[in-house]
Amino acid sequence: MTKSTRPNVSDPDLRAALERVGPHLEKYQQSLDLISKDIKAIEQYLTVSGVRLSEGVNIGYTERLTDGDYDVIGNYSGGIARDIERIEWGPVDEHGDRWRLLYAIVQHHGEVEAEGVTASHAPIDISERITTVFGPTFKGGVEYLERKPLIETPFAVRLKAHKNLAKLVSKLGTLVEAQPRIVPITLDDIPW
Repeated sequence: MTKSTRPNVSDPDLRAALERVGPHLEKYQQSLDLISKDIKAIEQYLTVSGVRLSEGVNIGYTERLTDGDYDVIGNYSGGIARDIERIEWGPVDEHGDRWRLLYAIVQHHGEVEAEGVTASHAPIDISERITTVFGPTFKGGVEYLERKPLIETPFAVRLKAHKNLAKLVSKLGTLVEAQPRIVPITLDDIPW
């Protein structure tokens, strides 16, 4: 692979941007390789450790209004879908024989009432379009929209996940940490 050379540009703002982010752009392939290596190493480490307890960390979400109604002044009442991106340590299948670091998108269904809604079905933060929100309440169903090994995801997903991988490892460590036995308090321990 050829090393990229920063272009000589006339615009001062563009030149400043290249100075600021050029090193990151020039190390893109190296970063991709290091992130993939970290993901594989942690997956191998967890596999060998024998930990077979599921855990996950949310790494992002989007919301969209679904099947509701708008009144004449722009108020909305109806469904909302929240798609949560997660990284998980869990079984690949229902048998639980093989465990992997996974990327998942989990969809929660709920209800919301909002005042001053601008109608849009784009998956953006609904707070950008609503003045007052009541809810949402997520009593509806939950379904996996996507669930696959993290290492098989596009680089943008791995990059986001890598920034949260330490949280997942910490949660797993806390989950399996042996807690000391708590000695019960007796009446003799209470000052009268």
